[in-house]
Amino acid sequence: MEEVVVENLFNGARKAMIEAARELSKLSSKQRHNLAERGVIEPLIMMLHSQDYEAIEAALFALLCLTFGSERNKIRIVKSGAIPVMLSILQCQNEELIELTLAAMFTLSSCTVNKLEIASSETIQHLIQFLNGD
Repeated sequence: MEEVVVENLFNGARKAMIEAARELSKLSSKQRHNLAERGVIEPLIMMLHSQDYEAIEAALFALLCLTFGSERNKIRIVKSGAIPVMLSILQCQNEELIELTLAAMFTLSSCTVNKLEIASSETIQHLIQFLNGD
């Protein structure tokens, strides 16, 4: 199953990528660790740039699953450029995507190594504006 997930995330069409991201979420912790080692974070972050809510939702959930129990994956996700694109997702009108994004940002910020980068990226300012409804 790992091979199919990797292949579809790197080379699949839209539907195959979404299905691979969803499948990643169902895998064991060890399998998710192996997938992160194989570089699946990059295509998941690329999916966040999509205008397709279904793709964004699947990618956010998969990234969130990769963070569970793995400080290394939290660091990889932030270093791969997830924060700026997550900030842009907060501007959308889809409540589910906003909730997933906030959960992912909260989880990523729980890693000490990420705190400075997240704070210096204007994330806090954007979150305050979001909470104030601006």
